[in-house]
Amino acid sequence: MAPYKRNAFGSNGTLKEMFTDVFEFLKDKYHGKEATVRDQKVSIGIEFYSDKDGHIVKIDVVPGRELNVDQYKDDDKLNLYVNKKFGTLEEGSDYIRSNIQAQIDKIKDRATAEKDSARQIIRLLKVWKINNKPDIKSFFIELITMKAFDTV
Repeated sequence: MAPYKRNAFGSNGTLKEMFTDVFEFLKDKYHGKEATVRDQKVSIGIEFYSDKDGHIVKIDVVPGRELNVDQYKDDDKLNLYVNKKFGTLEEGSDYIRSNIQAQIDKIKDRATAEKDSARQIIRLLKVWKINNKPDIKSFFIELITMKAFDTV
């Protein structure tokens, strides 16, 4: 998550302009030199070329803008741009609200035994993801696993 101040891209800057500016910056910095950079639904994917040991690092950068001036430090809420070329989340919507800290806290605030079981399942699903390469975000795997534990 890359949080930006409300006016970081000008007082009238749109979420799309924020996303595009961050994408262009990362593309200019890394694409074709050290990595492949691609735009995605709400994030910018960077896949660095393999090192001498064959290791590849993949990072998703999620640019988000605070809802109101200087509010992010108090509530951790951001607006994220939804790249329409990958479809919208709701009819006509080009943004979603996110609170990454609340999502992280939900995963961390589990009872120890349940947390250990959930983490083992999450690890197993991530290994499956690496081997089968489905178009599923790792964070989604974590959230859906925790949701499954909520219903048991």
